[in-house]
Amino acid sequence: MQNEIKTTDRSRAARSPVRVNRKTYLRLAIVLGWCGGHRFYCKKYPTAVLCLLFFWTGLPLIHAFFDILVFLAQPADEEGYQLI
Repeated sequence: MQNEIKTTDRSRAARSPVRVNRKTYLRLAIVLGWCGGHRFYCKKYPTAVLCLLFFWTGLPLIHAFFDILVFLAQPADEEGYQLI
């Protein structure tokens, strides 16, 4: 029973929002989006590793483009941080 609880806690922690600097995230998405650099920055390691493994297909670049569009649609706070 405890193993099930720990697994559930880990999955919740993986989905919890991460506070990232807006300018840093956008720069990483533009420059390193093709290999998932912005995903590593916001601690989304499973998708970041997938982007790194499949960078040669061009799919991570398309994914980064959509990440940028979604990110720009969300407002940042006064300090320039945003929750992802």
